[in-house]
Amino acid sequence: MKVLLSIVVLLVSACTTVPEVRQRFPSLSQQQSVGVGENVYQYVEVPAYLDDKFYGAKRPVDGLGTGEIDTTPNMQTLVYSGLSNGELVFNYFQSGPAVGNFDAQAQYDYTPGANIAYRGASITVLKADNNEIVYVVNNGFSNEQSSESQ
Repeated sequence: MKVLLSIVVLLVSACTTVPEVRQRFPSLSQQQSVGVGENVYQYVEVPAYLDDKFYGAKRPVDGLGTGEIDTTPNMQTLVYSGLSNGELVFNYFQSGPAVGNFDAQAQYDYTPGANIAYRGASITVLKADNNEIVYVVNNGFSNEQSSESQ
């Protein structure tokens, strides 16, 4: 009985739960400014997993399934690309196993104080030129989880 208990303790102590990580930058409702080529808004999500050091594997926390899980972060990023002919230009990038890889460009007529929206993210543009944008992020991307750490 003592041997069996020792084996169970050894197996359990070889596992560490790595919590889910959800981050957004910048935080919502905070005024920010960035230059051309910089991130206006980014959301990153890494799934929680059980780091099984005994077997050298990353497994689902819920214990379902025996295979390893992909712990690659899911990332969505909106990048400011400048002001061209009165239009704000943004590039959008997403990557990761849950969201897939995708990129696109979006253009919006520029009016100071205007709201723009892309994939659920809502941004108020306070001022912009071809070098910098000053803005406030009102809402994150539509597929974000509701309990992000900021």
